[in-house]
Amino acid sequence: MKNSAIAVYAALALIAGLAGCGKNSGLKDTPPEVKLYGVESARIEYEYTGDVTGKKTVTIANFGMYEAQTDEFTMKTGGAPQDVKSQTIRVDTLNYTIDLKTKTGQKAPFSFAQLKEMTKTFTAEQKENLNAELIQSMMGGKKAGTEDILGKTCDIFDLQGGGKIWMWKGLVMKQEMPMGQMKLALIAKKIETDISLSIADFTPGTDIKIAEPSPMGMPQGH
Repeated sequence: MKNSAIAVYAALALIAGLAGCGKNSGLKDTPPEVKLYGVESARIEYEYTGDVTGKKTVTIANFGMYEAQTDEFTMKTGGAPQDVKSQTIRVDTLNYTIDLKTKTGQKAPFSFAQLKEMTKTFTAEQKENLNAELIQSMMGGKKAGTEDILGKTCDIFDLQGGGKIWMWKGLVMKQEMPMGQMKLALIAKKIETDISLSIADFTPGTDIKIAEPSPMGMPQGH
């Protein structure tokens, strides 16, 4: 049971990892050298289905330099259902991981320089659709056609292990991820692009207690 729950969390982390600032308050408006997404700003609302039910919201600014993901879902793992409320936020060079149930979080550094180094051999075309390229090079994804979701023409990738992902301009629009006897699915229900955002959209709540990184780079207490 415990291993199944860990596997589910890992799959959801995978789903999470894969989602105009010029006049937006408090946000840097110089685009990063490596753009994670092909749109400058967006907000997507998703629905979880299958053995995980709930909702997810992803907000991005400056091509992914800023990103906030909020999850509220219930996992059915064969025993008692598990409720999860969490948030991950990237603010330029910092990542926050937050448990909204306990109102606690951790922060760690994020380096666009490392991302730049990892993609230094990519062509301009590969960099233009970076997340799709990483899906293929790091996860063995194979393009399997296209499909329209919410009016966006998405590339479909078959993943090793039987999963499938639909992507538009680097944003996940749909994903299916079998985990043993469990089935996880995520699908976008609403998308807005070119939206006005501010630093407040990427700031942990004032009621969240954030642990400072230790000198070795690990959060205090870990």
